[in-house]
This record gives sequence, structure tokens and C-alpha cells, in this order.
Amino acid sequence: MIKAVIFDLDDTLFDCSGLLVSNARKRAAKAMIRFGISLSEKELIAEQKKLNELNPTANVFELLAEKYFPEKKGLIIKEALNAYNSDQVEEIFLFPGVKELLKKLEEKKIKRILITSGISSRQQKKIELLGLENSFDKIFIHDLETGPEKEEFFEEVIKKFNLKPEEIVSVGDRIHSEIRTKNKLRIN
Repeated sequence: MIKAVIFDLDDTLFDCSGLLVSNARKRAAKAMIRFGISLSEKELIAEQKKLNELNPTANVFELLAEKYFPEKKGLIIKEALNAYNSDQVEEIFLFPGVKELLKKLEEKKIKRILITSGISSRQQKKIELLGLENSFDKIFIHDLETGPEKEEFFEEVIKKFNLKPEEIVSVGDRIHSEIRTKNKLRIN
């Protein structure tokens, strides 16, 4: 019997790639140009996309800095990441049916947990803009800069709610994050 559902946020409950990633790439491209990379904004955005498609877990900004301006690599990486992960979050909307699904789970007394990864302040802003602050029994923000591994949040859910892995369903899209973790912990 399912007693809890763990949700990811980005590209699971709303279209992050379609709504936010293109603007984030644009901000990062502008930051890299300011520090001397001699490609156009359009070319840098295309390079980011290409590198991300080739290796979704790669540090795209490190690869770009190494290729185009290795002598300022550290500075370019830092500025590109800061621009990409800024607290500037454009207008975002939940996928159709998300609120209704969360309400049905609540009515059935199934725990609703959100475990989202990113920069803490940016993820918190997304949660607020989407009106999700009170839609979950517990919200965890896996801060990519300072936090523990995402797996530790899944383990905390098991302990906090006294659950067995087979009583949990995990809904997420990242192979190297949610999917690997749920498989390792034997979560549905």
C-alpha cells in the first residue's frame, strides 16, 4: 500500500526547461561575454544546449570557460553560475492537474513530500510563485551549493514518517538524481 509520494519540482510539477532554462542560459551567456568570451549570446546559448545534451551532468560553464578563456576560468564559471542561478524567476505555472492530484492524495491520507534540488533561495521562490507552500506534508530543498546529498533527504523521509521504501512512490525526471536514488533505496 502506498503511504507517501515524493515529488521533484523542476520539470515534474512545472515546465522548468520551457519556462526558465532559456532565460537562465541567456543570463549566463551575457555574464560570460562580460568577462571576455568572444562568442555572441546566441552562440553561447547554443553551446550550452549542445554541451548539456551531450552530458547532462557536466558543468557546462567549466567546459565553456576551459575552451574559450582558460586564463579566467574560475571567474567565468562563478559569474555564469551566479547569473544562471539568480533569484530572478520569471512567470511560472504548474502543469495541469497538479493541484487536483495533491488534493486527492491529501484526501486519501497519503503523505505528500517535495524534494527539490537547486539554489535554496531560487527553489523557495519557485515554490512560493507556484503557491505550493501549504500543499505538502514536508518540503526539502536540496541546496546544490551547501546541502547534503539528495539521497539523505529520501532517507530522512523514510525515518521521519516511519515508512518502508515499498510504501513510497517517487516522481521525478532526473536520471542522476531522483531515479538513481529511488532505485538505490528500492523506492517505487
